[in-house]
Amino acid sequence: MTKRIAVFTLGAFLILAAATAVNARIRRGGAYGNPEGKVSVATHLGAFVPTNEFGDIADVGIRWGAALDFYPTRDASIGFDFGFGEADAKDFMVQREENRLERPIPEGIGQPVQIQSFNYRSYRLGINGRFNIPTGTGVSPYLEAGMGAYWTQRRVSGFTTGGPLFEFSERRTTSTAGSNVGLGLNAYLGRRTNMYAGFQFHQLFDDQPEGIDNFATFTFGLGLGLWP
Repeated sequence: MTKRIAVFTLGAFLILAAATAVNARIRRGGAYGNPEGKVSVATHLGAFVPTNEFGDIADVGIRWGAALDFYPTRDASIGFDFGFGEADAKDFMVQREENRLERPIPEGIGQPVQIQSFNYRSYRLGINGRFNIPTGTGVSPYLEAGMGAYWTQRRVSGFTTGGPLFEFSERRTTSTAGSNVGLGLNAYLGRRTNMYAGFQFHQLFDDQPEGIDNFATFTFGLGLGLWP
């Protein structure tokens, strides 16, 4: 619950900041852009939202990412991106895992246990293309799509509460390819800086642990052009 409140609070703050910047940019008028043949870096933060079967077992979490983009034209970019997301398992999953671990050996530990953390992590390394729809101003909507490699990790840790005291930790990692599509709003704040807010949907090509096969992200980011 604390993580979800933090995500929503951060999201509300970033939405307010983005809206303020966009409004100021529209009032000033003019239009910045990305010079052809140049490179920029970007980073973003936002919400990691499990969907479908994944949404049945995990809560909303936090998403962070970074990208290195090349602009073949002023309105289009292609680049490499990295993303990380983490979502806590829902309470009934925690209880189910405790029951499994408390079973007699060899199926379980054979003692009462208390789980300290139970979460899912997603890592992505891929390529992504984006097209900014020209509006003649410093604010424009964009469309994006890409594909990449995804690593999903199921992480459980805790300790025993009966008999000999010891801690335990279990991690299961699987990998697959996947794709993403998204849309958002981009606002140029200056000649080399821009702020953006967007939505992405990620589809994994192979099922991951416990039916994890897709998720959504809501992100807010800042880009910086690497030119004079």
